[in-house]
Amino acid sequence: MKKPRRDRSPLYRRIGFGFTEHPITVWAGVILLRLYFEWIKLGEELNETLVNFSKRSNNQISSVEVMLSWFYGLALGAERFEHFTRYRRDRLLGELLGIKRYGSPDTLRRLFLRFDYREVTEVSERLMRFSLSRMRPILMGHTLDLDSTVLCRYGEQEGSLKGYNPNKPGRRSHHPLVAFLAEGRRLLWASMRSGNSGSANGCVEFMKQAVTVVPQGHRIGLMRADAGFFEKRFLEYLESQELPYIIVARLTAVVRKLVIHRIASTAWRVVARGVEVADLVRNQSAQLARRKTSLCLPASGDFGAARGPRKTVGGLSGIYLSGDGNERTVCGRSGYPDVCGES
Repeated sequence: MKKPRRDRSPLYRRIGFGFTEHPITVWAGVILLRLYFEWIKLGEELNETLVNFSKRSNNQISSVEVMLSWFYGLALGAERFEHFTRYRRDRLLGELLGIKRYGSPDTLRRLFLRFDYREVTEVSERLMRFSLSRMRPILMGHTLDLDSTVLCRYGEQEGSLKGYNPNKPGRRSHHPLVAFLAEGRRLLWASMRSGNSGSANGCVEFMKQAVTVVPQGHRIGLMRADAGFFEKRFLEYLESQELPYIIVARLTAVVRKLVIHRIASTAWRVVARGVEVADLVRNQSAQLARRKTSLCLPASGDFGAARGPRKTVGGLSGIYLSGDGNERTVCGRSGYPDVCGES
């Protein structure tokens, strides 16, 4: 009887090539994600959350299994609905994940089409609170980083409009708002906006909704944002909530005048290598009215306007505005992180 031929790798002779009837998969590592989901009891939470999305067909795939397959697919790198077809064809993957039948792309679409805006908000808030409740509280409170990003679109998706798009100028995009918890590296809340929205558009309403998602026993100790959120209405809201914040301020003419003409050289004090700080109380700006002002500059900087692609004053590349409801403090970035709370 002829023995089956077993080829060897031409580079590594110890590696053999052969065939087996046993199922194999390249996504076996996803079993760790299943163990994590079982440990946090995600399936039980989804059963209660998706109770209004139950199906009646005898050949149904339950909404919980469809949602779990959606989470698994995203973890495996799926970027489109059609990418879930490759996971459905893998027989062993469903057994590893405890899913009897992996849903097709159309099954996923039908589930999400049943959601309206109210249900999307309610389910998202509940799952977000469920996820964040597993974190340990921080004594001084979490640091919330508020930012916006640009998602370039290549079709005519709903809400995709022409706006600020640094990578593909003139192309349609979305401009969502996102809020992260810095210490835990966790997403707190996100909101989709059309591409022609400004960075600060709807940021007050966004913050009001994001704060409600913070689980019981946790609190926000500091809010950080870039210059796109340097808006009077937003600052007044943070101060009304007595929420400490650090926001990049714009290099306005008032700030330039303060740096060049209004601060004596003896008023600067060194706080870090190459960085000096000075305090001054002024009432010249709607954003900085009747507030204590603190400016940071490099110790070796020139107090004239520097030439270059970025506008700087005395080597000042940015100004941070901070406050806690009682006063606002402005401090600038000089190339060294963590000087004024920047990470």
